[in-house]
Amino acid sequence: MARRGLVVFFGIVLVALGVYIAVFFLAGRTRTVEGILRKYQFTELSPPSTLSPPGTLVTVIKENPLVIGVICSPTEALGSQLGQALLTSDSSSSREAGELTGTFGVTAGRQRQLTAGIDSKYVKKIGLTLTEVKLIEIPDSAVFQLVTQRKDSCRKAIEFRRKRGQTISMIKSVIEANVLYSVEFETGLGAATRAEIVRRIASGMGMKVNGSSEDAIEGDGLYWGVRDDEALGGISVDRPPPTGAGKRQRILPIDGPGLVIRDADESD
Repeated sequence: MARRGLVVFFGIVLVALGVYIAVFFLAGRTRTVEGILRKYQFTELSPPSTLSPPGTLVTVIKENPLVIGVICSPTEALGSQLGQALLTSDSSSSREAGELTGTFGVTAGRQRQLTAGIDSKYVKKIGLTLTEVKLIEIPDSAVFQLVTQRKDSCRKAIEFRRKRGQTISMIKSVIEANVLYSVEFETGLGAATRAEIVRRIASGMGMKVNGSSEDAIEGDGLYWGVRDDEALGGISVDRPPPTGAGKRQRILPIDGPGLVIRDADESD
């Protein structure tokens, strides 16, 4: 009986220790959008924007912090029929879209970025919910088929950037989603002050205050992450396509967020 009692006792101790270790290592870990984007090898865009759909030709303007410059829009690079060639998967058919559908926490570092320039001590917590999440991708064949539709202005822009020694890549796929941010304030803050803080956070992200809730911010059809392909960026009518097998080359890193700007000379 004594031996059985000792076995039970040590069994209880081991279970309790396991629970403690699990709580210790998992406590404070927040399910974040940036973590899932990194898991699936997407370059996070911060703030999310609509400036880089599939087919966009881009270059890196600044590495730290990452600034992505747009050289040609998709229609300039591949013509007006590009939209018909894009492939779209929603949360029912895409693992990436499925994991990115739902409610997420915002890390302390990202919350500081969102509240930069305002009195953030009144903001207790910011959360976000993503809906209508889609993975949108351009197949390689569409690039070869539509590159003949490239505008002369785009060809000149590409030549201009290459002469300056800049590497060009094409946005291969994006994560698109609608978002609703919720802002939770410390107690005792007046309605007018809360509204002003929410308005300024929304303005900083290029979004709008939700019409039905004064403490919420919304945005539709935004790109949260992108994958680029340098080889596709090198395809043109008068230039032979890259040869040889191997891993797809990318110029956009995945270890930090990037800001997309329309004009590749705007970064300063």
